[in-house]
Amino acid sequence: MGILILIIEIVIVIFLARRLGTEAHDKGYSSILFIILACLLWLGSRIIGNFIGILILPNRLMSLLMGWLTAILSYGLFYYFLAKIKDKEFFNENETEWKKRNTASNTNQIPGENNSHEPGQ
Repeated sequence: MGILILIIEIVIVIFLARRLGTEAHDKGYSSILFIILACLLWLGSRIIGNFIGILILPNRLMSLLMGWLTAILSYGLFYYFLAKIKDKEFFNENETEWKKRNTASNTNQIPGENNSHEPGQ
């Protein structure tokens, strides 16, 4: 029974990580990076949730459920933050405007100050 639950959990993690990778790829980011991050996040939150469940809850089954709950909540937060990230194309389109704005702010001269960088002037 335990191995069946583990296999089902692995299938669920693979499905959710691929979904997250597809979402990242649609936004213009590397999908493999987000897949790896999702798997590491799932594993880490599952371990932490199980540990907290062992400390707080008296039953082993309840501590396993606590681990799954923390893993699902952490995946949901990761997906939420990915949804809030703007597309990479947005940054590429505004790159020229960003450069123009930053060079304009760097070229502002203070009145009465010698802004040349050559010695002797």
